[in-house]
Amino acid sequence: MERRRHERHTLSLSLVMASQDPMFRFNGRCEVIDVSASGVGVRAGWVLPPGTPIRLATLGSVHIAAGRVVRTIPLNQGGGWHLGVKFEYEHAEMMKSS
Repeated sequence: MERRRHERHTLSLSLVMASQDPMFRFNGRCEVIDVSASGVGVRAGWVLPPGTPIRLATLGSVHIAAGRVVRTIPLNQGGGWHLGVKFEYEHAEMMKSS
């Protein structure tokens, strides 16, 4: 049974993820694994708890999206974390350019 509302697309892109929660002030570089109109999966060297509000930007500091961490999975190969982020608003226009 398929749980996803939108098709996922593999994408290789470096982003900056910044926590918007005062309890978890952090910003750092992450790598996109896949993306859909409703969310993105990223590979990061750190973990943020589910529910943490975040902002994503390209390395040139152009704002892309706001969202919340919904899933954290430790990665075996190379270490780090797979963070699942649900966008605050669906970004169907992102899919047109991928």
